[in-house]
Amino acid sequence: MAAPPSGATQTTVGKSVSVSGVGLHSGVTATLQIFPEVAGAGRYFVVDGQRIEASARRVADTRLCTVLADEQASAKVMTIEHLMSALEGYDTVAFP
Repeated sequence: MAAPPSGATQTTVGKSVSVSGVGLHSGVTATLQIFPEVAGAGRYFVVDGQRIEASARRVADTRLCTVLADEQASAKVMTIEHLMSALEGYDTVAFP
């Protein structure tokens, strides 16, 4: 689902970025990749081929961290607070 038009100029990251590390709560190695996206695409995550909107309506849990899940709750992404805050601080509204 695309973000509703706001009339404001939208920005995205200038180039792809990738970082790997150990999950804070899971202990599992994870890789985060951020790619430039077109205006109106909104913020979203892709986990195991499933798209998860970075939206309050996708919040599945808030114990210890914010967990977002797809509509079927078959894919989830955890501990997104700092990433989302940093992207918001830089007015980055579009990334997959």
